[in-house]
Amino acid sequence: MTEDVRFALRQLRKNSGFAATSVITLALGIGAAAAMFGLVQGVLLSPPPYADPDRLVLISSARRDGQPYTRGNTVGQWTEWRSAARSVEPPAMYRWTFNFLVLPEGSESLGGMVVTTNFFNVVGLKPILGRELTDAEASRPKVPATGIVLGYELWQRRYNGDRGIIGRTVTMSRMAAPLPVVGIMPPGVRFLPDPGNESEPNYDVNARVDFWLAVALHEAPSTARGWNTIARLRDGATPEQAQRELAALTARLAPANPDLDGITTNVRPVLQELNSEGRALLMPLFGAVGLVFLVACVNVAGLLVARGLQRHREYAMRAALGAARTRLFRQVLTESAVLSAASGLVGAAIAAAMVVLFKSIGGDAIPRADAVTVGWPLFAFGFVASLAAALVAGLLPASRASSPRHGHALERRTRRAPGSRRHRHGADRVDRGAARRRCPVDAHGGEPGAGPARL
Repeated sequence: MTEDVRFALRQLRKNSGFAATSVITLALGIGAAAAMFGLVQGVLLSPPPYADPDRLVLISSARRDGQPYTRGNTVGQWTEWRSAARSVEPPAMYRWTFNFLVLPEGSESLGGMVVTTNFFNVVGLKPILGRELTDAEASRPKVPATGIVLGYELWQRRYNGDRGIIGRTVTMSRMAAPLPVVGIMPPGVRFLPDPGNESEPNYDVNARVDFWLAVALHEAPSTARGWNTIARLRDGATPEQAQRELAALTARLAPANPDLDGITTNVRPVLQELNSEGRALLMPLFGAVGLVFLVACVNVAGLLVARGLQRHREYAMRAALGAARTRLFRQVLTESAVLSAASGLVGAAIAAAMVVLFKSIGGDAIPRADAVTVGWPLFAFGFVASLAAALVAGLLPASRASSPRHGHALERRTRRAPGSRRHRHGADRVDRGAARRRCPVDAHGGEPGAGPARL
């Protein structure tokens, strides 16, 4: 194998133009494919920082006639689901909100969530510092919240990661009094969908949460609405089973609450809901880039085939000298692998640059683009793409180079060579002349000295 690699490098150095064209062509295909994989991996394949996120579901109300409905769930539905549902664990309620953090140097607009106190337990979030919110710190009718949990990014951005923040107060412009900080959540926690607030100018479901406040909904009227619900499926339960059960429970509440007449329940996995926008945008692009990668491989395969035709005599001579077909096959495939390896290195650099470019230009158009990083998954994909390119671009040329027809073609060419025919014809004439000199015959075909008189 080492000898094959050295021979391949020598051949590519002798044909630098061919090598450069092949490397650039493959590198562009590998780089584009790796860059798109980096986006897909960061946006679609990186799960949210929840425990077992594939078991989390969003529960929403919808009209039976299919018309849009954004009024959210009621407190009565939440209470019924908590006490009677068997397909999901007790759900939590949440709502998007915003406020302004007041600082000596000015104020900053923040996005936050108002949640029931079981919210963190349902989604599986644990503070990295301090504790969760309790019922004693939750807001009630005419009673404001008395505690706050900060998001990791806000803690780093405004308080430089000061671990002494626990117990200190922060001032919010829309709160009656400063709120003591009771905990800090892990990094990367983003909002959950809130259709009722999508029209708000500051609403961004892909942003990271800056703060959490607690609410005691069990003390609110059962008809209060506008809330969103998240729950965790019980072991063995499916979203379809949960939807049937929760819709039946909602129908049971309709006689006591006319607002629920004609209302049913939808249950959707959290991961499916969070990735719907990114999947619709990125998967077609990933498919298109995959085609570009295949076109690059086919183009390089064509270049290798054309180069193989130029080396036809070389392959035929090596076959005639006893080179095995597997030896020729391995040599040409090694040349393809060397080209692909060089292309992979260049393609990795192109992919890293493309990811940075995508984030700077299209970061607002790509959901959660800030989570995309240049790391080992991107380079690992580039390595796999290089191996695939070596196979796709090298199999056909290697098969042609190891074809048994090369030896037969050399035989036919040797037999039919004009110089060989002249040599054989000249040799025949020389042999016949020599025979005459050794055994001359007369015009009658007799022996020497024999004439008509002797017959």
